[in-house]
Amino acid sequence: LGMGRNVFIFPEGTRSVDGKLRDFKGGAFTIARKSGCRIVPVTLIGNDKVFPANALMPIIPGGGVMKMIVHPPIDPAGKNDEELSALTKAAIASGLPQDKILEPVAT
Repeated sequence: LGMGRNVFIFPEGTRSVDGKLRDFKGGAFTIARKSGCRIVPVTLIGNDKVFPANALMPIIPGGGVMKMIVHPPIDPAGKNDEELSALTKAAIASGLPQDKILEPVAT
């Protein structure tokens, strides 16, 4: 990060087996807060079909359609890890179909 590199982190700690949004781990938010790097939330829809959690590479070309929604960046300045997690989760959930959200998400 200090060298201007981008990092892609799945805040759930793994890829979803069924495409549903799960609880987030805290590490990504600690990294963002301590480094001052903005978080760019990304919603992935259909990745559970195209790139299952148990696969090392995407399976069967045309096995599904994946959609990616890039949300506005979140500035970590003045926010704690819990606030960053909640803002990120709300942004990601806003792009998901309702059946892919397991629990109410604070907005």
